[in-house]
Amino acid sequence: MTIDESKVKAKETVQAMFQMVNGAKDEFTRELSNQLLREHRTLQQNMIRTFLTTLVNYATYHEENPTCHDLRNQESVKLAKLIKQSTKDVYLPFV
Repeated sequence: MTIDESKVKAKETVQAMFQMVNGAKDEFTRELSNQLLREHRTLQQNMIRTFLTTLVNYATYHEENPTCHDLRNQESVKLAKLIKQSTKDVYLPFV
């Protein structure tokens, strides 16, 4: 996959994810995480690496742009910063 194809696919994936979680109930979130547990272990690690990278990038963005959050995402920003700090030495290899 080319870089341009990756960018398009990533944008499509994020849009689809936001559509799924917009107004989602707790049952959906639980089932989504349960489905992750049923996948191949390598895929689980890849997904967790993706989640972690996303949270670290989210924290970094808000550290560099401190006025880009408000009460709607304030707790998410705090959590992302905590995760970034506590996982700075974590490496999730592709196995």
